[in-house]
Amino acid sequence: MKIDLYVALAALLLNTITLNSSDALSKPFHKAPLKQARAGEPLLLATDYDLDLNCKAILGLKIAIVSPPRYGSVKILDRIAFTHYDRSNSRFKCNKKRSKMLATFYTSKPDFVGIDHVVVRVISPLGGSTP
Repeated sequence: MKIDLYVALAALLLNTITLNSSDALSKPFHKAPLKQARAGEPLLLATDYDLDLNCKAILGLKIAIVSPPRYGSVKILDRIAFTHYDRSNSRFKCNKKRSKMLATFYTSKPDFVGIDHVVVRVISPLGGSTP
């Protein structure tokens, strides 16, 4: 299953970039929570991971940039960090230790003020996107 992650970036005063999702979007889009960063500095958009029931990373998770940002860049990096599975998920116990994952970062041009957006596709061997 392919899921598009739509991220809208809007700049406020003092070159602060605000990450916001659009309420007008419908499935299969994932709504990103509101975040802020300074212009020209990396902003973590999302971390994506697929773990088995023994908390080991499942190979094959991919992230593709479908529509790049106009006023910045996106990097997909390997990362080791804590997961955030919901308490009702059988993998909740995995949250206690760091795991391999992919992290998506957006960085605007240093003096950018305005609106930017990026669309990435998360392709999971499990058929979905996390978290």
